Amino acid sequence: MKNSIKSKLILVSALLLIIPMLVLGFFTYTKSQSSLDELGAIKLTNSVEMTIELIDALQSEVEKGTLTLEDAQERVKLSILGEMNDEGRRPINENIDLGEYGYLFIIGQDGTLIGHPNLEGTSIWNEVDSNGDYFAQDLVSQGNLGGGFTYYDWPLPHNENIIERKVTYSKVDPHWDWVVSSGAYMSDFNAPANDIRTTIIIVTSVTLLLGVAVIWLFATRITKPIQQVTERMLQLKQGDLRNTPLHIKTNDEIGKMATAMNDMQKGLQDMLTSITAASENLSGRSEELTQSANEVKSGSEQVAVTMQELASGAETQVNSASDLATLMESFVTKVQNSSEQGKNILTFTEETLQLTDKGTDLMKSSTQQMATIDQLVKDSVQKVQGLDKQSQEISKLVSVIKDIAEQTNLL
Repeated sequence: MKNSIKSKLILVSALLLIIPMLVLGFFTYTKSQSSLDELGAIKLTNSVEMTIELIDALQSEVEKGTLTLEDAQERVKLSILGEMNDEGRRPINENIDLGEYGYLFIIGQDGTLIGHPNLEGTSIWNEVDSNGDYFAQDLVSQGNLGGGFTYYDWPLPHNENIIERKVTYSKVDPHWDWVVSSGAYMSDFNAPANDIRTTIIIVTSVTLLLGVAVIWLFATRITKPIQQVTERMLQLKQGDLRNTPLHIKTNDEIGKMATAMNDMQKGLQDMLTSITAASENLSGRSEELTQSANEVKSGSEQVAVTMQELASGAETQVNSASDLATLMESFVTKVQNSSEQGKNILTFTEETLQLTDKGTDLMKSSTQQMATIDQLVKDSVQKVQGLDKQSQEISKLVSVIKDIAEQTNLL
């Protein structure tokens, strides 16, 4: 969640909402406070001016002789405060709006309080506040300058143990030389601004809560399809193509991305189907090829056995031919011996013919026998020649068989 698009979107949107709201609230409060300060200053000024006008009117009555000076001055005190009780205290006039604890009072040029809720007749000329300021002297000084504001710390009128910051406008009455002062505590003076600040805080908080809720819903609506597409992409990465297509109703970039992802999944499914069919076809062909290879192997084994038998037969024939050639050589030797014997017989016969006529009949008989023997020898020679020719053919056949055997062994 820390690095998700949703958290980043919520954070950025919240900042875009919070920062303007805070800036707007700050400047609104500052402007309101400034305006209320001006309004409060106007109230203080107006109340002093109103009192000075009242003094001016009563002074006219005094000059006419219809009213004594003491009565006129008491009427001013009654007007801005109220009638003094037995304890020497005067109430605060609620008709003069200077805040909850604000009131008008009158101070003399010597610092004596001429009109005051609870310190009337007391001199505060040498009084200092918590900051060490002689505020009474400053009040008189500002009044003599034509009017001005003085800030100082002062106890609340009904609880002297509570010290609050106070602002007072003072101005000198030209008739009686009174320094008419109108003071309000800052807590009252800025009370409307504080109310506005509280209202701003409440409105800002509610707006932020509503804004964050709207941003959360908006971010969820945006990031949920993205999360679905991301999860589907991870499933595709793992080879899982069994899921149904995503149904995202938006037509924005996220919807287009989901559509493209669905198309990709469909393409992968089609490609996988084609690959499966091709694999099955290839598997079938492989089985056929394996069977053919086994048949070829079996045939090759049979050919090898046959060639071994042929080679064995050829070797046997070669051995037989060799034996036959040996026999033929022995037979030729015998024929040669026979021929030599025949020559010897012929020699012996000639000698016999020369030696005796009586041996003519025997010679004739011997001649006939020799003719027969010669015929036999010729027949034997022809047979030997035929046998030699057959031996040569057998040798050729043996060479051919050896070549076939060698080629078969090479295969």
